[in-house]
Amino acid sequence: MKPGIRFYWPLITDIEVDTVARQSFNTPTQPLQTRDGKEVVAGGVVVYHINDVVQAWGKQNHDPANTAQDIVQAVIADVVSRHDHEFILNEMFGKIEGEITAKSRKQLRQFGVYVGRAGLAAFSTTRNQHHSGIEIVITNG
Repeated sequence: MKPGIRFYWPLITDIEVDTVARQSFNTPTQPLQTRDGKEVVAGGVVVYHINDVVQAWGKQNHDPANTAQDIVQAVIADVVSRHDHEFILNEMFGKIEGEITAKSRKQLRQFGVYVGRAGLAAFSTTRNQHHSGIEIVITNG
């Protein structure tokens, strides 16, 4: 429903309240590998709003924010793994952000979520070391 005054019958009407205004979140960083074999950690930022409450809270979806986070994390992994490290550094706020936004927007449309912007908020090279069965991740940046 669009914002406005609504009438309902309290005995038989069930109301769910959700924010449809602009919202944002950061995705957790995840260890990834670029196309040229560099080990990196990458995390994102997403700005979105709910444009269809029925789709966002319907039969296919229970939590739009959680669904958005899952999908955007997968998109970031896909985009980072298909580009070279140097290209990502040079185009992080250009082509990379555009690609992450477009792919996230397309996938989240079916869940009533409109992605205004999605991109990398954290991006750094790493080195993984194994000592006595324990993996240690060292970030450079």
